[in-house]
Amino acid sequence: MKIILASNSPRRRELLTLSGYSFQTLTEAVDEESIQEQVLKEYSSLPATALHFELVKRLALAKAEALLPAHAPLDICPVQKLSKLPDFIAEGDKHQYVILGADTIVCLKEEILGKPCDLEVAETMLRNLAGKTHLVHTGVTLLTVSPDGVLSWEDSFVNTTEVTFFPLDAPLEARIKEYVTSGVPMDKAGAYGIQDHGAVFISGIKGDYYNVMGLPLSRVARLLDRLSTRG
Repeated sequence: MKIILASNSPRRRELLTLSGYSFQTLTEAVDEESIQEQVLKEYSSLPATALHFELVKRLALAKAEALLPAHAPLDICPVQKLSKLPDFIAEGDKHQYVILGADTIVCLKEEILGKPCDLEVAETMLRNLAGKTHLVHTGVTLLTVSPDGVLSWEDSFVNTTEVTFFPLDAPLEARIKEYVTSGVPMDKAGAYGIQDHGAVFISGIKGDYYNVMGLPLSRVARLLDRLSTRG
């Protein structure tokens, strides 16, 4: 079984390495902004958490599907013959391929906290998170492609972790300013990383730590184990 990680995130690569499976990384551009606008409009009547679930699941699926040639949407045609073999599938190969797509969003009540556009926004995000519990949702999609180019199996799920920050006080204010000045939070949803100096803001978590890093490792590994025994 060969695994393709549809992500260029160093953290996801690091975590997937811990699964024990070898993999390669390939990515194709996905219009995440357009997908978010569409989901927010289509599911506007849903409660915030359900809407966020749908969004992160859709983003993960889009990243995985982007590696495939032109084909019908999975929800319409779950098993289909691809028009041509993707470049990473070798003619005559006897092994199935698993494409793994993932996306993570940080949500404070109804608000989705993306990557900050500047230092001021990053500082505001961290101040708003102080003293509160927010949710980190990671959507995961696995697509199985057989050696002859048949897209035969798809599974998607969303994993959620609750993260609580310490209340804002003078020491935390100083740490937030220092963290933001370093520039580290600028490429992170919610303006912090649990695996770096952002960890000092966190008073506790409920759920999977690795989910906050961007990949619920144990759940992904168990799915890969099941697929490995199938083929």
